[in-house]
Amino acid sequence: NKAPGSISKSIYKSPKRDQIKHLDDLPYIDRSLIDYNKYHKFVGHAGRKYHMPIQATRGCPYRCFYCDIYKTALINRKRTPDNLFTEVEMLADMGVKRIEFIDDIFNVDKKYFAGFFNRVMKNNLDLEFFFPTGLKGDLLDEETIDIMVQGGTVGLNLSLEHPSPRLQKVMRKNLDVDKFHASMEYITRKYPSVILGMNAMHGFPTETEEEALLTLDFIKSIKWIHFPYLFNVRIFPGTELESF
Repeated sequence: NKAPGSISKSIYKSPKRDQIKHLDDLPYIDRSLIDYNKYHKFVGHAGRKYHMPIQATRGCPYRCFYCDIYKTALINRKRTPDNLFTEVEMLADMGVKRIEFIDDIFNVDKKYFAGFFNRVMKNNLDLEFFFPTGLKGDLLDEETIDIMVQGGTVGLNLSLEHPSPRLQKVMRKNLDVDKFHASMEYITRKYPSVILGMNAMHGFPTETEEEALLTLDFIKSIKWIHFPYLFNVRIFPGTELESF
């Protein structure tokens, strides 16, 4: 007989649980249980051996209509600076060279975000940081970019999705495209060695051919983007895009 909540004899569907409001309540991962040398033979997503993923925050306060995160994680929750930095020091002691942040969005709180890198510099940690996602480009400014690069950031991807102001409203991302462009330009101009990627999407409902070409024009307007990613829009069940 199937147990409550089970889908089959071997697959179980967990019941819905409340969000963990205080991330510091989560224990640190016991990494001594794994021989990471077996994994560090390979270069992973972070682009370097001896890297490790980590989360500083969970949840996103924005409401993009193609995303399912906000329905379950609308509130952005942060680990305390001490809790986060302790784990970073633990990783450094393990021999980790590059840390990959996999937050939904890390830089909502500018003071918290910049404070992390200032602390890294104050403690002279020899680490590199990579952001495959989790940064809102129009919330960055020159001061913040300077701090994060000086603090060890060597690569980041910023998500434009689409440069059309109309489609920004349709998808409810409401990105300030001009500020986003300024952030991209500043990084390419002052920090050409930082690996810069940009995510964009094609095929939004009501998107015209002229609007589609705006994305290409935007990419060409930036001096240099190492990885301009262009994805077809995918409709995931439960998102507002599904019923648009």
